[in-house]
Amino acid sequence: MIRKALITSKMGPKSIRWRQHSSTRIESFTDSVFAFAVTLIVVSLQVPETFKELMLSMRGFIGFAICFLIMMLVWFDQYIFFRKYGLQDVKTIFLNSFLLFVVLIYVYPLKFIFSFLTQGNENIHMDGHVTFKFSENYEVNQLMILYGIGFFVIYGIFLLLHYHALCKKEELQLNKLEVFNTWTAMFGNLTMMSIGFLSVLFAWMGMFLEGIWSILSGLSYSLIGIFLHLIYKWRE
Repeated sequence: MIRKALITSKMGPKSIRWRQHSSTRIESFTDSVFAFAVTLIVVSLQVPETFKELMLSMRGFIGFAICFLIMMLVWFDQYIFFRKYGLQDVKTIFLNSFLLFVVLIYVYPLKFIFSFLTQGNENIHMDGHVTFKFSENYEVNQLMILYGIGFFVIYGIFLLLHYHALCKKEELQLNKLEVFNTWTAMFGNLTMMSIGFLSVLFAWMGMFLEGIWSILSGLSYSLIGIFLHLIYKWRE
């Protein structure tokens, strides 16, 4: 429904011609997988039976909202790619399927991280029993490595998708502006990959060295807005 509404309103970059004006089977399948991924990060699929259970469930609302936003940003990137190029060849289907596979795995460290950041280290169960998300400091670094690898791979796939579209520029009849914007998208994806790699590097260093490496690993993602702004300003 969301994809259809965006297609109808032609929401997306105005400088690139749309080559796909209706939802395809691969996009419908993609929407189903993303819907399932969002289901996996829902606080609880069961309606609370007591007010105490409701309050415990609502503790995860902020974390769920952040995870949902991140999933929607990845989905929107995929939506824009298919609108711009309309590719449905074997390589595109393979890369898109690999993206969905990674997203379904990535959703678990994603949910765990933002559950920790918004609710703290304690897990308070319905029966009052308390457990801890992390029992050792090195586990934080291991989680950041998992998250960073997933982040790196997701935007690596988007880089390959745009490179594949660039290789088919003659077939797609891309004009000079469209080629330029495709390169810009690739630079943006490469920037995201670099930030993911930097985060993994800091987390890996935290496995062996004392210090604030795990914190730096998380703070690396704050560079996204700065570097993307610089990239797009330069390309502009």
